[in-house]
Amino acid sequence: LGDPGCLFLDTANEDNPCPTHYTLEATNPCGEQFLPPYSNCCLGSIAVQRFVIDGEFGREFDWERYSETVFLAANFLDDVVDANRYVDSVPELAQAAMDERRIGLGIMGLADALFLLGLPYDSMEGRSFAAELMEMTRFHALRASVERAKTRGPFGWYEDSIYRPEN
Repeated sequence: LGDPGCLFLDTANEDNPCPTHYTLEATNPCGEQFLPPYSNCCLGSIAVQRFVIDGEFGREFDWERYSETVFLAANFLDDVVDANRYVDSVPELAQAAMDERRIGLGIMGLADALFLLGLPYDSMEGRSFAAELMEMTRFHALRASVERAKTRGPFGWYEDSIYRPEN
């Protein structure tokens, strides 16, 4: 039930990070990421329950180690873009990967982390923790991307993307 779900192409195209290069037309059934033709996304997840530690006053989340892990994971996934073996007979795959350098860093184990921290899953405290966790994930992944761009240069489509400050 529920597959293929509901897709709002107008909304997806409004949020398109590289609107001058492509228009989104569809997504695969899982729909975790809208992709243009020949595009791909290098995905990875961080097991957040592993950052719950025994602190001075009980269990707590190790935010410092988590932010370091996010930074490292984002750099790792970007390295995977270079290390991937793309299909030689379809050169558009490698070109799209280099032009976009698209990575997807997510989390897993949120319910376990909440349980270990004693936070009910559907509570204001649980939702606040999840929101803070994802904000930290986004911030440190973007920080890694910016630092990497300083040393390696930005992704190929950067000039026409929504990430360029002038756009």
